[in-house]
Amino acid sequence: MREAVVLKGSRNGLRLVLDETADFGLVVDQLRTKLDSATNFFTAGTAVQLPPVAMVPPEKREELIRLLSGYGLACQDAVDVPPKKPAGRRERKQMNEAAPIPNGEPLLVNRTLRGGQKIVHSGSVVVNGDLNPGAAVIASGNITIRGACRGMAHAGAQGDANATVTVGRLLAGQLRIADLIVRAPDEMEAPDYPEVARIVDGAVVIEPADVKEGDVWAK
Repeated sequence: MREAVVLKGSRNGLRLVLDETADFGLVVDQLRTKLDSATNFFTAGTAVQLPPVAMVPPEKREELIRLLSGYGLACQDAVDVPPKKPAGRRERKQMNEAAPIPNGEPLLVNRTLRGGQKIVHSGSVVVNGDLNPGAAVIASGNITIRGACRGMAHAGAQGDANATVTVGRLLAGQLRIADLIVRAPDEMEAPDYPEVARIVDGAVVIEPADVKEGDVWAK
């Protein structure tokens, strides 16, 4: 089945992209399926930029707004989003989560992410800390969590099946690569070495990571 609707990460949150040639009923059905499968993926209030009015008539637009709002997402018109002014030093510190740096450059996060915090980035992400329950990292590239992973890490979020997730300790976290999902059991003895998750033959496999000497990982 063709992809009639896609949710893409942007600097303002998420952007809804529709196939203009697709039947609107198919668009709604696919969007509802995506939202149902991502119940723990979005935090309440995440902004979603809707397509231009010229692409989606008002009545269909209202249906999209009702659907997205039902999942706690905040709808806004892309044309109404003003460009952000360059952030000062204090503002940049507060923008670390859900405010990816542009051009797909690697993003380094030097702290633990607590429940409710989310990083969305159009590139690779390295977290020098833990990913706690309820926290999420969403990246179009690879993800490295040098501490314990108890939250949700989604690498290759724009469909890159070659992306990987490397963690210091996998403790009941949820890993996603492209459109595949694997969850660590709630009761699991974590190994004392870093692990990497990747897609092999259409399934997510987790194996010991090949790490460089001198790298600091959680024990």
